[in-house]
Amino acid sequence: MAKFDYQEAYRLLYLIRRTEEEIVTRYNRDQLMRCPTHLSIGQEGAAVGVMMALNLEDKVYAGHRSHAHYLAKGGNVAAMIAELHGKATGCTGGWGGSMHLEDLSVNFTEACTAVGDCVSLGVGAAMAFKLDKSQRIAVVCSGDATVETGQFWEGVNFAALHKLPILFVCENNGYATSTPIGDRQPPVPIHERVKPFMWSQLVNDEDVESVFRAVEEGRQSLPGFLEISTYRYLEHVGPNEDWDLGYRSKEEIADHMERDSVKTVRGKLKEGDAAALEREAEDTVMDAFEQALQAPWPEDFKNELP
Repeated sequence: MAKFDYQEAYRLLYLIRRTEEEIVTRYNRDQLMRCPTHLSIGQEGAAVGVMMALNLEDKVYAGHRSHAHYLAKGGNVAAMIAELHGKATGCTGGWGGSMHLEDLSVNFTEACTAVGDCVSLGVGAAMAFKLDKSQRIAVVCSGDATVETGQFWEGVNFAALHKLPILFVCENNGYATSTPIGDRQPPVPIHERVKPFMWSQLVNDEDVESVFRAVEEGRQSLPGFLEISTYRYLEHVGPNEDWDLGYRSKEEIADHMERDSVKTVRGKLKEGDAAALEREAEDTVMDAFEQALQAPWPEDFKNELP
Protein backbone atom coordinates (compact mmCIF):
# COMPACT_ATOMS: atom_id res chain seq x y z
CA MET A 1 0.00 0.00 0.00
CA ALA A 2 1.42 3.37 -1.04
CA LYS A 3 2.16 5.88 1.73
CA PHE A 4 -0.11 8.90 1.65
CA ASP A 5 1.95 12.07 1.32
CA TYR A 6 0.38 14.75 3.52
CA GLN A 7 2.87 17.37 2.37
CA GLU A 8 1.94 16.85 -1.30
CA ALA A 9 -1.73 16.81 -0.34
CA TYR A 10 -1.41 20.17 1.39
CA ARG A 11 0.57 21.62 -1.50
CA LEU A 12 -2.30 20.81 -3.85
CA LEU A 13 -5.10 21.71 -1.42
CA TYR A 14 -3.61 25.11 -0.64
CA LEU A 15 -2.77 25.85 -4.28
CA ILE A 16 -6.38 25.21 -5.26
CA ARG A 17 -7.78 27.20 -2.34
CA ARG A 18 -5.45 30.14 -2.90
CA THR A 19 -6.10 30.18 -6.66
CA GLU A 20 -9.83 30.34 -6.17
CA GLU A 21 -9.63 32.85 -3.33
CA GLU A 22 -7.81 35.17 -5.72
CA ILE A 23 -10.50 34.59 -8.35
CA VAL A 24 -13.08 35.57 -5.71
CA THR A 25 -11.15 38.75 -4.87
CA ARG A 26 -10.76 39.89 -8.47
CA TYR A 27 -13.88 38.59 -10.24
CA ASN A 28 -16.33 41.36 -9.35
CA ARG A 29 -13.74 43.98 -8.50
CA ASP A 30 -11.81 43.98 -11.76
CA GLN A 31 -14.48 42.73 -14.19
CA LEU A 32 -11.77 41.04 -16.29
CA MET A 33 -12.96 37.43 -15.95
CA ARG A 34 -16.32 37.35 -17.70
CA CYS A 35 -16.92 33.61 -18.13
CA PRO A 36 -19.28 31.84 -15.70
CA THR A 37 -17.07 30.42 -12.94
CA HIS A 38 -18.01 27.45 -10.74
CA LEU A 39 -15.68 27.46 -7.75
CA SER A 40 -14.49 24.41 -5.79
CA ILE A 41 -13.89 26.14 -2.46
CA GLY A 42 -14.83 23.58 0.19
CA GLN A 43 -14.59 20.64 -2.21
CA GLU A 44 -10.82 20.53 -2.69
CA GLY A 45 -10.35 17.34 -0.67
CA ALA A 46 -12.34 15.25 -3.12
CA ALA A 47 -10.28 16.28 -6.14
CA VAL A 48 -6.93 16.04 -4.37
CA GLY A 49 -7.61 12.60 -2.88
CA VAL A 50 -8.64 11.21 -6.26
CA MET A 51 -5.90 12.79 -8.38
CA MET A 52 -3.09 11.82 -6.01
CA ALA A 53 -4.05 8.16 -6.46
CA LEU A 54 -3.85 8.31 -10.27
CA ASN A 55 -0.97 7.82 -12.67
CA LEU A 56 0.11 10.54 -15.09
CA GLU A 57 -1.14 8.40 -18.00
CA ASP A 58 -4.68 8.06 -16.60
CA LYS A 59 -7.19 10.27 -18.39
CA VAL A 60 -9.55 12.52 -16.44
CA TYR A 61 -12.88 13.90 -17.67
CA ALA A 62 -14.71 16.38 -15.45
CA GLY A 63 -17.85 18.46 -15.26
CA HIS A 64 -18.30 22.23 -15.12
CA ARG A 65 -16.87 22.62 -11.57
CA SER A 66 -13.42 21.46 -12.56
CA HIS A 67 -10.78 23.94 -11.31
CA ALA A 68 -9.78 21.62 -8.46
CA HIS A 69 -9.47 18.54 -10.67
CA TYR A 70 -7.43 20.41 -13.27
CA LEU A 71 -4.98 21.77 -10.69
CA ALA A 72 -4.77 18.55 -8.65
CA LYS A 73 -3.94 16.55 -11.80
CA GLY A 74 -1.07 18.96 -12.43
CA GLY A 75 -2.68 21.36 -14.88
CA ASN A 76 -0.76 24.56 -15.63
CA VAL A 77 -1.94 27.32 -13.28
CA ALA A 78 -0.98 30.22 -15.55
CA ALA A 79 -2.80 28.65 -18.51
CA MET A 80 -5.95 28.24 -16.42
CA ILE A 81 -5.95 31.85 -15.20
CA ALA A 82 -5.26 33.12 -18.72
CA GLU A 83 -8.21 31.04 -19.93
CA LEU A 84 -10.51 32.69 -17.40
CA HIS A 85 -9.36 36.04 -18.78
CA GLY A 86 -10.02 34.95 -22.38
CA LYS A 87 -6.36 35.31 -23.36
CA ALA A 88 -4.51 33.51 -26.16
CA THR A 89 -2.19 31.82 -23.66
CA GLY A 90 -5.15 30.13 -21.99
CA CYS A 91 -5.36 26.36 -21.90
CA THR A 92 -7.94 26.39 -24.74
CA GLY A 93 -6.66 29.52 -26.42
CA GLY A 94 -8.98 31.85 -24.52
CA TRP A 95 -12.16 30.54 -26.11
CA GLY A 96 -13.32 27.92 -23.62
CA GLY A 97 -13.40 29.72 -20.28
CA SER A 98 -13.74 28.18 -16.84
CA MET A 99 -15.92 25.27 -17.92
CA HIS A 100 -13.72 24.01 -20.78
CA LEU A 101 -10.35 23.47 -19.10
CA GLU A 102 -7.81 20.97 -20.43
CA ASP A 103 -4.15 20.15 -20.09
CA LEU A 104 -3.24 17.24 -22.31
CA SER A 105 0.33 17.14 -20.96
CA VAL A 106 -1.04 15.68 -17.71
CA ASN A 107 -4.04 13.92 -19.31
CA PHE A 108 -6.62 16.26 -17.87
CA THR A 109 -8.47 15.70 -21.10
CA GLU A 110 -11.74 17.58 -20.96
CA ALA A 111 -14.08 19.56 -18.76
CA CYS A 112 -17.67 19.61 -19.99
CA THR A 113 -20.39 22.20 -19.49
CA ALA A 114 -23.39 19.93 -20.03
CA VAL A 115 -24.23 17.73 -17.04
CA GLY A 116 -23.45 14.11 -17.93
CA ASP A 117 -21.36 14.67 -21.06
CA CYS A 118 -18.14 13.74 -19.28
CA VAL A 119 -19.60 10.28 -18.62
CA SER A 120 -19.91 9.45 -22.31
CA LEU A 121 -16.42 10.73 -23.07
CA GLY A 122 -14.90 8.74 -20.24
CA VAL A 123 -16.65 5.55 -21.28
CA GLY A 124 -15.32 5.98 -24.82
CA ALA A 125 -11.76 6.42 -23.54
CA ALA A 126 -12.11 3.37 -21.28
CA MET A 127 -13.28 1.24 -24.22
CA ALA A 128 -10.20 2.36 -26.18
CA PHE A 129 -7.94 1.43 -23.27
CA LYS A 130 -9.51 -2.03 -23.07
CA LEU A 131 -9.12 -2.64 -26.80
CA ASP A 132 -5.49 -1.48 -26.65
CA LYS A 133 -4.85 -3.67 -23.58
CA SER A 134 -3.52 -0.54 -21.91
CA GLN A 135 -2.90 -0.20 -18.17
CA ARG A 136 -4.44 3.27 -18.25
CA ILE A 137 -7.82 4.02 -16.74
CA ALA A 138 -10.43 6.69 -17.40
CA VAL A 139 -11.75 8.71 -14.48
CA VAL A 140 -14.98 10.68 -14.67
CA CYS A 141 -15.54 13.38 -12.02
CA SER A 142 -18.95 15.03 -11.76
CA GLY A 143 -21.58 16.16 -9.28
CA ASP A 144 -24.61 14.43 -7.81
CA ALA A 145 -26.95 15.90 -10.44
CA THR A 146 -25.18 13.79 -13.09
CA VAL A 147 -26.88 10.76 -11.56
CA GLU A 148 -30.18 12.24 -12.76
CA THR A 149 -29.19 11.98 -16.43
CA GLY A 150 -29.72 9.12 -18.85
CA GLN A 151 -26.08 9.37 -19.90
CA PHE A 152 -24.97 8.36 -16.43
CA TRP A 153 -27.01 5.17 -16.20
CA GLU A 154 -26.30 4.21 -19.80
CA GLY A 155 -22.59 4.77 -19.13
CA VAL A 156 -22.60 2.73 -15.92
CA ASN A 157 -24.52 -0.09 -17.62
CA PHE A 158 -22.20 -0.13 -20.65
CA ALA A 159 -19.07 -0.03 -18.48
CA ALA A 160 -20.32 -2.93 -16.37
CA LEU A 161 -21.35 -4.99 -19.40
CA HIS A 162 -17.95 -4.58 -21.09
CA LYS A 163 -15.86 -4.58 -17.90
CA LEU A 164 -14.21 -1.29 -18.76
CA PRO A 165 -11.24 0.26 -16.90
CA ILE A 166 -13.15 3.29 -15.65
CA LEU A 167 -13.81 4.91 -12.28
CA PHE A 168 -16.89 7.09 -11.92
CA VAL A 169 -16.43 9.69 -9.17
CA CYS A 170 -19.56 11.44 -7.89
CA GLU A 171 -18.93 14.49 -5.72
CA ASN A 172 -22.14 14.79 -3.75
CA ASN A 173 -22.31 18.29 -2.26
CA GLY A 174 -25.97 17.91 -1.41
CA TYR A 175 -27.38 20.53 -3.78
CA ALA A 176 -28.12 21.03 -7.46
CA THR A 177 -27.81 24.82 -7.61
CA SER A 178 -30.21 25.44 -4.69
CA THR A 179 -32.29 22.25 -4.63
CA PRO A 180 -31.38 19.72 -1.91
CA ILE A 181 -30.71 16.19 -3.05
CA GLY A 182 -33.58 14.92 -0.89
CA ASP A 183 -36.02 16.86 -3.08
CA ARG A 184 -34.58 15.40 -6.30
CA GLN A 185 -33.51 11.80 -5.76
CA PRO A 186 -34.74 8.65 -3.98
CA PRO A 187 -33.80 8.15 -0.31
CA VAL A 188 -31.43 5.29 -1.21
CA PRO A 189 -27.83 6.63 -1.28
CA ILE A 190 -26.29 6.98 -4.73
CA HIS A 191 -23.50 4.46 -4.12
CA GLU A 192 -26.07 1.87 -3.06
CA ARG A 193 -28.04 2.37 -6.28
CA VAL A 194 -24.89 1.81 -8.35
CA LYS A 195 -23.71 -1.23 -6.35
CA PRO A 196 -25.70 -3.78 -8.42
CA PHE A 197 -23.62 -2.73 -11.44
CA MET A 198 -20.08 -2.56 -10.03
CA TRP A 199 -17.75 -1.97 -7.08
CA SER A 200 -19.17 1.03 -5.22
CA GLN A 201 -18.16 2.90 -2.08
CA LEU A 202 -18.89 6.08 -0.09
CA VAL A 203 -16.24 8.29 1.53
CA ASN A 204 -16.11 11.81 2.96
CA ASP A 205 -13.60 14.32 1.61
CA GLU A 206 -12.98 15.77 5.06
CA ASP A 207 -10.55 12.84 5.30
CA VAL A 208 -8.45 13.22 2.14
CA GLU A 209 -6.48 10.05 2.80
CA SER A 210 -9.71 8.02 2.87
CA VAL A 211 -10.50 9.30 -0.63
CA PHE A 212 -7.00 8.33 -1.78
CA ARG A 213 -7.35 4.83 -0.28
CA ALA A 214 -10.76 4.31 -1.84
CA VAL A 215 -9.40 5.11 -5.29
CA GLU A 216 -6.51 2.69 -4.71
CA GLU A 217 -9.03 -0.02 -3.77
CA GLY A 218 -11.40 0.79 -6.60
CA ARG A 219 -8.63 0.56 -9.16
CA GLN A 220 -8.32 -3.13 -8.36
CA SER A 221 -12.02 -3.75 -9.09
CA LEU A 222 -12.83 -1.72 -12.20
CA PRO A 223 -15.26 -0.60 -13.37
CA GLY A 224 -16.02 1.20 -10.15
CA PHE A 225 -18.02 4.01 -8.60
CA LEU A 226 -16.92 6.28 -5.78
CA GLU A 227 -19.36 8.64 -4.09
CA ILE A 228 -17.61 11.41 -2.17
CA SER A 229 -19.56 13.41 0.37
CA THR A 230 -18.40 17.03 0.09
CA TYR A 231 -19.66 20.60 0.47
CA ARG A 232 -19.25 23.88 -1.40
CA TYR A 233 -19.03 27.10 0.60
CA LEU A 234 -19.98 29.66 -2.07
CA GLU A 235 -22.82 30.03 -4.54
CA HIS A 236 -23.43 27.51 -7.32
CA VAL A 237 -21.80 29.74 -9.92
CA GLY A 238 -19.90 32.90 -9.08
CA PRO A 239 -17.70 34.32 -6.31
CA ASN A 240 -20.33 35.24 -3.72
CA GLU A 241 -21.80 33.75 -0.55
CA ASP A 242 -25.43 32.64 -0.91
CA TRP A 243 -26.69 31.65 2.53
CA ASP A 244 -29.08 34.62 2.41
CA LEU A 245 -31.05 33.00 -0.44
CA GLY A 246 -32.82 30.77 2.06
CA TYR A 247 -32.08 27.28 0.75
CA ARG A 248 -29.35 26.71 3.35
CA SER A 249 -28.28 28.50 6.51
CA LYS A 250 -25.13 30.33 7.46
CA GLU A 251 -24.84 27.91 10.40
CA GLU A 252 -24.87 24.91 8.05
CA ILE A 253 -22.01 26.36 6.04
CA ALA A 254 -20.05 27.28 9.20
CA ASP A 255 -20.45 23.73 10.50
CA HIS A 256 -18.82 22.30 7.38
CA MET A 257 -16.05 24.90 7.51
CA GLU A 258 -15.09 23.62 10.97
CA ARG A 259 -14.19 20.27 9.34
CA ASP A 260 -12.43 21.83 6.35
CA SER A 261 -9.99 19.45 4.63
CA VAL A 262 -7.42 22.21 3.99
CA LYS A 263 -7.32 23.01 7.70
CA THR A 264 -7.25 19.34 8.70
CA VAL A 265 -4.35 18.40 6.43
CA ARG A 266 -2.39 21.50 7.47
CA GLY A 267 -2.61 20.23 11.03
CA LYS A 268 -0.64 17.15 10.01
CA LEU A 269 2.41 19.22 9.00
CA LYS A 270 5.09 21.13 10.81
CA GLU A 271 4.41 24.87 10.83
CA GLY A 272 7.54 25.69 8.85
CA ASP A 273 6.74 23.12 6.14
CA ALA A 274 3.16 24.35 5.78
CA ALA A 275 4.25 27.99 5.62
CA ALA A 276 6.82 27.21 2.91
CA LEU A 277 4.16 25.51 0.78
CA GLU A 278 1.85 28.48 1.27
CA ARG A 279 4.53 30.93 0.12
CA GLU A 280 5.19 28.79 -2.94
CA ALA A 281 1.48 28.72 -3.81
CA GLU A 282 1.15 32.47 -3.27
CA ASP A 283 4.00 33.16 -5.68
CA THR A 284 2.57 30.75 -8.27
CA VAL A 285 -0.92 32.26 -8.12
CA MET A 286 0.14 35.90 -8.22
CA ASP A 287 2.53 35.20 -11.08
CA ALA A 288 -0.26 33.44 -12.99
CA PHE A 289 -2.52 36.47 -12.70
CA GLU A 290 0.27 38.81 -13.75
CA GLN A 291 0.96 36.67 -16.81
CA ALA A 292 -2.74 36.64 -17.68
CA LEU A 293 -3.00 40.42 -17.52
CA GLN A 294 0.01 40.82 -19.81
CA ALA A 295 -0.99 38.09 -22.28
CA PRO A 296 -2.37 38.90 -25.77
CA TRP A 297 -5.91 38.36 -26.94
CA PRO A 298 -6.62 35.56 -29.42
CA GLU A 299 -5.88 36.71 -32.99
CA ASP A 300 -9.41 36.04 -34.25
CA PHE A 301 -10.82 38.13 -31.41
CA LYS A 302 -8.49 41.03 -32.19
CA ASN A 303 -9.48 40.95 -35.86
CA GLU A 304 -13.12 41.46 -34.88
CA LEU A 305 -12.46 44.61 -32.87
CA PRO A 306 -13.40 47.94 -34.52
